[in-house]
Amino acid sequence: MSIRLTLVISSMTCGGAERVMSIIANAFSEKNNWEVSLLTLDNAPSPFYTLSPKIDHKSLKLYQESKGPIGALINNLGRVRKLRKALKNSKPDIILSFADKTNALTLLAGMDIAPILVSERIHPEKHNIGRFWSKLRKEIYPSAARVVVQVEDVADWVKDNIGIPSTIIPNPIVPEHIFKRKSKRFYKIIASGRLVEQKGFDLLIEAFSKLEDPQGWSLCIFGEGPLAVRLQNQIDSHNLSHNIRLRGRSETMMENLSEADIFILSSRFEGFPNALLEAMGTGLACIAFNCPSGPKDMIDDGKNGILVEDGNVDELSIAMNALIADATLCTRLGKNAEKSVEQYYMENNIQLWEDTLLSVLENGR
Repeated sequence: MSIRLTLVISSMTCGGAERVMSIIANAFSEKNNWEVSLLTLDNAPSPFYTLSPKIDHKSLKLYQESKGPIGALINNLGRVRKLRKALKNSKPDIILSFADKTNALTLLAGMDIAPILVSERIHPEKHNIGRFWSKLRKEIYPSAARVVVQVEDVADWVKDNIGIPSTIIPNPIVPEHIFKRKSKRFYKIIASGRLVEQKGFDLLIEAFSKLEDPQGWSLCIFGEGPLAVRLQNQIDSHNLSHNIRLRGRSETMMENLSEADIFILSSRFEGFPNALLEAMGTGLACIAFNCPSGPKDMIDDGKNGILVEDGNVDELSIAMNALIADATLCTRLGKNAEKSVEQYYMENNIQLWEDTLLSVLENGR
């Protein structure tokens, strides 16, 4: 008997949640008795991440500008109606939705069509989705067959704020996609992510400016976003344009990681940072702010990386200095990091998803 799985996500543009969704979609599409449909709410003509031709992908083109609260209400009612039609047409046995607002819309549209699992992809306490959506999430999440989160902190938040238990499934890493770090010293620090407030690149630039002697070392920040001009002005104000470069979005991020020495996660908050996971898998020495949530679940401080106090720029600079000064320490942390992420390999991760989906199909929740 085949199982029809319908996946729902806002878009399949470049991003961590989108990457995980593509991994899940591709993995289940290759299983003999699973048929996979993928519904995206956006207007994009094609996904950023490669999808198996076995996946029935439909872009629903539900995004349009709203004029005032009444217009927003009308638009959202229209989105629910169109999403409901698409869900019915996919004839699902089970539905999996990713991320706050999309989860709420999916539950409104399809809770009587098939069991729905919803997954939070970022720490809700730090990610403000607005009063209306927050209230709707609190009211409607208990109707989900299962809430899936990535770390224990968010599981606690769901229990305290929604009043139901959740299942923890961390993000996967695809070992075949990882470029192992080359053995030479590159004198390069790397960071990646959207150029937005959440990612804390302003804090990273400030920490780099405090290094005892940055001469010979470079910091490359990969990503695009609305703060590009502001961050470049900050770099220029420290006269560090020769040391720090904003490199834009990269199609060869794994190769970029393999040609660096240190990776830094400077985020103010996260869900479960894929960029950090991939850097650890590559074998880089990693430093991360102990922000909510994810880093402390991945890094054992001093053993497979360095955790610094959340938002503490001086402490981040000290940690950077320590790794710059000690190549042996970099190598040891990188090798331990590479070993520690094996638990997140895709095969193990997809088994967790399959066990969870089958449990819901068998038991209803």
